[in-house]
Amino acid sequence: DFKELEPMQVAYISDDGSQRLDTVFADPHFFENNDSPRCLVSVDAVKAMRRAITVLSRKIDNTSATLRQCRTDYYKQIRLMQQQLYYQDTNPEFATREVHVFQVEQYTDKDTRR
Repeated sequence: DFKELEPMQVAYISDDGSQRLDTVFADPHFFENNDSPRCLVSVDAVKAMRRAITVLSRKIDNTSATLRQCRTDYYKQIRLMQQQLYYQDTNPEFATREVHVFQVEQYTDKDTRR
């Protein structure tokens, strides 16, 4: 549950030696434990962090989709090879043929191909 942020006055000495008084807004949940350290960050920093997390989440989603497709194609390839071995055992005249469902090049990046 999200509670309304509470204003809090913070006094500090700035770089030029003058005392400053700022109002910050804090989650009331953090007031319950007064001895815990706190870190204040700007709204712009939080927005930048959120953008970075969004980009990384999208990369993870793309990587997961690639891995899922890679796994599917790999299992299809193994299944085709098993079927061909079975047909070859049951029918000596059966001629195996090369069928490539799993293309390694599709799932490797530039660094891995070296």
